[in-house]
Amino acid sequence: MRLWLSVIRASVLFLALLLLISYVATPSGFIPMWTVNGREIRFPYSVKTSSPRWIEMDAVLNGKGKEFLVLPRMGLSNIEVFLNGNMIWQAGDERHHSRMWTHTFVVPIELKMGKNTVSVRSYILYDVKINWPPYFSSSPWMRVFLSNLIFSQLPIMFFGMAIVLGVLMIRISSQTSDPKGNLLFGISVIIVGTFMLDYSYIGLFMNGGFFLFVRRIYYSLSYFAVASYFCSVRRVILGKKISKKLFTSLIALSISPIVIPDFKAARMSAIISSPLMTVLSVYVLIEIISNREKAKFVAPFTFLTLSIFYSTVSVWWFPNPGILSSGVACSMLVIMEYIYGGYKDLNNIAIAAWRESLIDPLTGAFNRKIFRKIPSNMKGSLVFIDLNDFKFFNDTYGHEKGDEILKKFADVVMNRLRSDDIFIRYGGDEFIIILTGCDSKIAVRIMEEIRRNFESATGLDFSYGISDFRGNLEESIKSADRRMYEMKRNLKRRRRYDE
Repeated sequence: MRLWLSVIRASVLFLALLLLISYVATPSGFIPMWTVNGREIRFPYSVKTSSPRWIEMDAVLNGKGKEFLVLPRMGLSNIEVFLNGNMIWQAGDERHHSRMWTHTFVVPIELKMGKNTVSVRSYILYDVKINWPPYFSSSPWMRVFLSNLIFSQLPIMFFGMAIVLGVLMIRISSQTSDPKGNLLFGISVIIVGTFMLDYSYIGLFMNGGFFLFVRRIYYSLSYFAVASYFCSVRRVILGKKISKKLFTSLIALSISPIVIPDFKAARMSAIISSPLMTVLSVYVLIEIISNREKAKFVAPFTFLTLSIFYSTVSVWWFPNPGILSSGVACSMLVIMEYIYGGYKDLNNIAIAAWRESLIDPLTGAFNRKIFRKIPSNMKGSLVFIDLNDFKFFNDTYGHEKGDEILKKFADVVMNRLRSDDIFIRYGGDEFIIILTGCDSKIAVRIMEEIRRNFESATGLDFSYGISDFRGNLEESIKSADRRMYEMKRNLKRRRRYDE
């Protein structure tokens, strides 16, 4: 039941997104009658061509004053606008083409009194389909802004996100439980992100021949994106091996748009990737639903599957690229969160193991390995400590009692030290304390307080020596060690004198 609630939630979210995008995509303004060669046309308007040629749509308006001609995602690679036979705006020309099908352009037009003829021309290199009619509006800016944000700018943002996530995945893949699978996933995310650029408008116009070659590259990328993404998802999320036959077949299909000589045939082969993507996404979704341990992926992959299915069937009448890019981004974020979570768990285990290797198991103080981690610019006082008569105590009462004394000493010290001080068991009953930022006078007051507390708790005493610490660990230890032995000798003299 819980799994199906996730499916329902994802479906409701998808419908809400679809309604929003459909609202933004619908033309809002005055739509004149557009004609081609004097004949009225209806939209969507398809143009078939066996060779490159010009197409021109004309509309007649009556009126005077400033208007804005809105060209909503025309599906063309260049556009020229004429008013009464004079060119007033252009994006590209017969020789220069760019991917423009996700972008809405706004052309200001100053109408004269009476009859005005507005013409929209484009030099097409292959069959095109114009889904929405150009329309006129006195204030189109908000709708145009939303349209370009959803259909043209978000894919660029998804591209940047995919590159960052993909590179991060490749970098951490060697430290995960499945290095090869996560490496493949990182590469697939970069491929999918690069394919998302095809859904954006960059305004880079290029020679017609080179433009067609770039189109072939993106047709090929559509297959690579499908093959790598779903194969890596099955391996990383479901832990299932990739079928070599399926993967080889997908790679062969990926190359076909580049090697097929006829551009129309190459383009048609790329269209097959849409239903193929739908089939693979449904297959993966069914596998995820059937695996209760992967319940957290049901909602995002339901959303992805719906967006892919919609993009596949709507290409014939109402294509909305914002749907597919949103679905892909949603699934990528969830998968990256899952992979990063696994990496974080492993990293935490490694950090815990590393920290444990630095700790003396008996006292909880650091061991000598911590010396390699002490920064060279640390300043303060270094204290060398040796418990007095500890060997006699050990021989008399046994090692178990001796260990209790060492633990008690460590408790007394750690209860007095600050969080940035360093307490180290140097060996046996010898300890080192680095009091950061303390001069020798403050260090003496701290050590005398620790001596009183230790003697009160155990009846035992210790000797210590203090040296200035300026990053030279070896010299500071030698100096503090000498002073500790001086204190120990002085204590012995006092005892003999008292006796």
